[in-house]
Amino acid sequence: MTKDELQQLLGQNLRKYRIERNVTQEALAEEAGISTTYYAALENGRKSPSMLFLRQIADGLNVSIDYLLREEQASYHTKNIAMILEDQPVEIVSSIEKLARLCVNEFADNERTSNRDE
Repeated sequence: MTKDELQQLLGQNLRKYRIERNVTQEALAEEAGISTTYYAALENGRKSPSMLFLRQIADGLNVSIDYLLREEQASYHTKNIAMILEDQPVEIVSSIEKLARLCVNEFADNERTSNRDE
């Protein structure tokens, strides 16, 4: 991952957690001891915070720093699967795709059945 990609990821996560917690940019910036303009640049992926400010922002959002620096789990797993299959023959990739569809359908059917039983 490049620095620019990490800055974008950080910005997306900052925005996501800030909105989930119903906190304004101004309030979060004030709590972290930074300007609102600087915080907005962080959310827009244009700046990288120091470790101190990253910790203060994470504390303000009530999340650990790793939540701000990692991708969504589903996205992370999807990328891992893509990397594993990258150099495989098309027959293997096609078979795994079929297997994945079967698994998804099976889990969806089990979930629907489980919900009906409750």
